Amino acid sequence: MRKSLYNSIIPAAMIALGSLGYNSANAQQAPDSTKKQSQTQTFRNLIYSTDSELNYSACGDGVLLKDFVHNLKLEPDTDIDIKKAFRSKKGQVTLTAVGTKRGYTDILSYLGKSEPMTDRIKACIDYFRGLSKSTEDSDPKSVSLLEKSLRDGKVDRGDSLFSGGQERIKDGRYIFVVRSPEVVENVGGIRTVYQANSIPFIVDVKTDSDGYAKPKVNVDSLEEAIRDRVSRQVRDSLEREKVARDKFVSDSIKEADAERARERGKVIVGTKPYGPRKSHGKEKLKTRYGFEVGAGTNLSGENELEGIVGGFVNIPLSKTISVGGYGDFYVLRGNPISSGSVTDTLFRGVELIGPGTYKHRVDRTTTKTEDDAKVELGAEFSFRSEKWVFPVRAGVVFSGREETIEGESDVWHERNKKLLGKRETIKGDPMEGESSNSTNFSFSFGADYKLTKNFSVGTSFNRTGEKNSGRLNLRYTF
Repeated sequence: MRKSLYNSIIPAAMIALGSLGYNSANAQQAPDSTKKQSQTQTFRNLIYSTDSELNYSACGDGVLLKDFVHNLKLEPDTDIDIKKAFRSKKGQVTLTAVGTKRGYTDILSYLGKSEPMTDRIKACIDYFRGLSKSTEDSDPKSVSLLEKSLRDGKVDRGDSLFSGGQERIKDGRYIFVVRSPEVVENVGGIRTVYQANSIPFIVDVKTDSDGYAKPKVNVDSLEEAIRDRVSRQVRDSLEREKVARDKFVSDSIKEADAERARERGKVIVGTKPYGPRKSHGKEKLKTRYGFEVGAGTNLSGENELEGIVGGFVNIPLSKTISVGGYGDFYVLRGNPISSGSVTDTLFRGVELIGPGTYKHRVDRTTTKTEDDAKVELGAEFSFRSEKWVFPVRAGVVFSGREETIEGESDVWHERNKKLLGKRETIKGDPMEGESSNSTNFSFSFGADYKLTKNFSVGTSFNRTGEKNSGRLNLRYTF
């Protein structure tokens, strides 16, 4: 049975496109600025995914593959070409295997040196500390067999992982490492060094049919999990309130029936469970539709206004609880809902221009991205109390992403290792980069007051992408 890499080990993985790092024996090293070689420039021999549709690394800065833990089912007819999924800027990638104890130590060492220490990097550190405590070290003999198997970039029937139909590999967790070589070239008379890089990914190896004990974990789903927890707490609270209210009514009915029975000299053996009574002429529960407009500010930068128009559907589950969906179009986009900045060093050079006098030059480019909201789609859960409605929403915002590329150079002179004059920074004019589409999660909760049967007005707090906003809303329900 032949299996492709994408159907077995890396179903949604990626290698970051320009900032992959792993500072250890498997380190993705930065350029060495201490070398004084004249006419030498240094770059990282970056590792890429061969699939252009894959997303960025969950750890930020491309520390690891998108999914932290990947499942690998080993059978006598396993045939997986892992090397085919990767390429390096120069030369050919190679693969190897290491044990979890060594791999986790190297990963935590690299993450601990991150600057700046962002919340996302802290989440990665916490995750791998948990893995290092809860995961036994890999079987040394199995590591050795897997290391030999990966020398040709494949895991297949020719790798002696099975003997007499019996597996030689023990079930457990291992770390595979993709490496690029160091390559030295002469480019236009300049000695150019492409430094070796490495990227690890964690693999759960199974040789039986019991499945995998631990699911894949993705840091990118942390915010979604928090929003789900909040919604679940609201639903549980409302459900407990409804159960308590229904029980009180049911107990009251039973007591009243028992009292009447005692007056008639009868004994009540049992009563029917309490249930919704038929509405005699009252309004029936029905699905309703409407449209909405809202305006506010996303509480950052210059506090530019954002405005939406859209529609919604409301499906009542009871007189107090309902669910539904909504779709909004951003007519005023306000400040960007998500932004980022990545700086790459393109050139480091030292030139001898006189006795003991050197000219230093560093060229950098900074790519800035901004996401502007366009359309939002999602689901709603709401609670009604007389004329007040308290909606909780979760959805996805489809955004337009714009890139701006800025270039700058640092130039300074040294004589006998002492600075001559001042260090100069030369900046070029910003240039527009690529435009693309992106998605961001959204979450909101608020309170609406019904002015009439159809009109309601309210406020809401919204979390869209990386920004918060406050909004006034006007809704009309048909």
